[in-house]
Amino acid sequence: MVMLHGIPKDLDSYPKDLLLFLSPSDYAATGSCKQYFANVGKASLDLLQRESSERKQLLLEALACLKIPGTRVNKENAKILGHLVCDLGEEYIRSSAGTLLKELSQCESFLPDQEEAIRSVISSGNTTFGPPQLWSASTLNELTGLIPVLDHSIWQKVPKNVLTFWLKNFARDSRLSRAQLATIVEELLPSRQKRDVGCPDDLRITERVLNDDTMPIYYLPEVLRACLKNVSLKNYFPQILNYPFSNEQLAVLKEKLDETYPDGYPDSLLPRLGHLASLITVKDVSKWKITSADTLASLLELDLQNEQAAAVISRYVALGNPLNATALNAINTKYLCTLNATLLKMIDPNSLK
Repeated sequence: MVMLHGIPKDLDSYPKDLLLFLSPSDYAATGSCKQYFANVGKASLDLLQRESSERKQLLLEALACLKIPGTRVNKENAKILGHLVCDLGEEYIRSSAGTLLKELSQCESFLPDQEEAIRSVISSGNTTFGPPQLWSASTLNELTGLIPVLDHSIWQKVPKNVLTFWLKNFARDSRLSRAQLATIVEELLPSRQKRDVGCPDDLRITERVLNDDTMPIYYLPEVLRACLKNVSLKNYFPQILNYPFSNEQLAVLKEKLDETYPDGYPDSLLPRLGHLASLITVKDVSKWKITSADTLASLLELDLQNEQAAAVISRYVALGNPLNATALNAINTKYLCTLNATLLKMIDPNSLK
């Protein structure tokens, strides 16, 4: 419809995402191909599937337009390419040294060979960020989007006090997941004890510790277990379950939760299990009192595996709740296919309509 009467003179004022579906030749009448690709670079590239011919063609045309010789991309061209940088192969990342890192940090995901190239470039220290040994908290801020790519060989070179400062002051504003932050937490944990030493005096769990979202960096799993003895977490579970604990630490917290509520978790806590949801078993679910469609919906919004979701839905029905329109809306299309034949037959046909 936009192109119905030829190319609009004000095409630059249209949403950038629209330009993904035009070609430089369409755009030529209103501006240079550089201008076109500078706008495309700001668009949501993931609207086109990663390996699609359209997306590959865009990158090829961009490289031709910018007359990029070989595989080396300079800073100016990297800025024009914008999100298109996310599709450059590992040879471009290696050849361009650190000039692509800023744009790469905006990418949603990488292919394995791209990740390896990024690690290689960063490890070399031959970038504007310098070697990891000299990084500051502001460096980590600039590299936030690349943090999931970094591995132990890089993290062990970053000063521990810098990692701690960044976690305390900036991590909560980043777009990193709990699991990604937990990777950094594991780098900061003290070396493992050879035997059970109980809970050190300086790690006693107090109200101040429980209110500190960097709590995970001070406790090895076995120390956390020792320090949680005789400590009540009833008022703190919903809060601390959102801290960036590693999976091993989360398992310790689940032990404490099971110990606190042997007959099943309270209704008020169920929708707030957060990252602990991944450790929930079918046996756990069998003790829950899922009595409302709201609770069902909240539980299914957690990141559950199909088996866990099926157990939650079965428990909801077993407690006498109907599979009416409200329940179906809560189950949504994501988990509808996990229902077995027995449950499917319990759906009221009018509700299904």
